[in-house]
Amino acid sequence: MARYVRYLPIIKRLYMEKYDLSSTQVDILIFIHGTRTFRLRVLYDFACTMKWQARLFADMKSRGFIKFHKDSSRKLGVIYQCSVKTDKIMKELFDLVLEQTKFSDDPAENPVHKRENYTQKYHSIFMKRINLEREQRPAQVLYDTDDSEF
Repeated sequence: MARYVRYLPIIKRLYMEKYDLSSTQVDILIFIHGTRTFRLRVLYDFACTMKWQARLFADMKSRGFIKFHKDSSRKLGVIYQCSVKTDKIMKELFDLVLEQTKFSDDPAENPVHKRENYTQKYHSIFMKRINLEREQRPAQVLYDTDDSEF
């Protein structure tokens, strides 16, 4: 399990650059993607664990990451859900975490490879190194298919 999450900071940096998000916003997207539908109160409770600014929710909503789901009938608050855009981003992110895909080398798809500053340069080198490591590592065997013992 540790192998999967050890590159999470690098993966988060890719999505921060690609979609112009802060680290907090990426964490929020991961959280709300896991809950599917949520009330604003639940989001604010989670947001208390990190640097949170009230404008972030409005910004994420206006940029299409969060969408209105329905009004609550018991006046408990409006219910929101992840947008299709967020679902797509989270699928890509989890595929990278679970090593089902590799980092793109194309600067059009991966803005980190533009190397406009020191952080992008360092992360670009690290992403290439991760791709090489994943190619050289043998595929993980989840169970043994050899039935010769029986």
